[in-house]
Amino acid sequence: GRARGLKLSLLGQERELDNGQHLLIGAYTETQATIEAAHRRLNLALPRLTPVPFRLKQAQGLDFGRLAWADAFPLLRRLPQAGTALGLLSAKGLGLQDKLAFIRLGNQLKAAKYQGYEGITVASLLRNSGQPRALIEQIWEPLCVSALNTGVEQACAQTFVNVLHDSLMVSPETITGTRTSTSVAPYPSDYLIPAQSLSAYFVDPMLKAIEALGGRLHLRHTVRDLGELGSGPVI
Repeated sequence: GRARGLKLSLLGQERELDNGQHLLIGAYTETQATIEAAHRRLNLALPRLTPVPFRLKQAQGLDFGRLAWADAFPLLRRLPQAGTALGLLSAKGLGLQDKLAFIRLGNQLKAAKYQGYEGITVASLLRNSGQPRALIEQIWEPLCVSALNTGVEQACAQTFVNVLHDSLMVSPETITGTRTSTSVAPYPSDYLIPAQSLSAYFVDPMLKAIEALGGRLHLRHTVRDLGELGSGPVI
């Protein structure tokens, strides 16, 4: 529901208001594949997405992001973590100890093959790896909230590690799944900005695709349970 636009009558005119910017990133390959499949089923033009390099910038002085000029060098695009590492080295607002702690956590996760963090919170993971308070507040906590919609004290560490691996710690060539309709494959951490509202890009084609497959829509109804019959799942 949060992804849908709102149709309102304002000053005697019918207007559709987009319900805010919803974040898509290059690593969301299955989401992109689902959306593009709906467009193909309805013979619609594939949606246009504009990749914007990952960047965190705060009024307190932090400026950390992927360096877009690295894309001009094919070797750098193939190296896992190259974009993140270059951005980290040139980041403003982070001290040397913060940058070393960032690298230490990345090496720890890589050594563990990004597994084994079930049952603990993101806060526990960060404390156990000795992450400085400034780094948690400026980098890890904003990333956790934006990706998982949950604070570090409650969020699952394994889920957060999965997000870090798929977005910040792999190269574009390692991603499987769909590509956007842009000519350049997005870097996993790139923000993907739709040229349309999210309703036009995602919700409306999905609803029409469901109806095209014989499904029935019941809008403004509360989902209370999921079940399965011989013909398939039932909501």
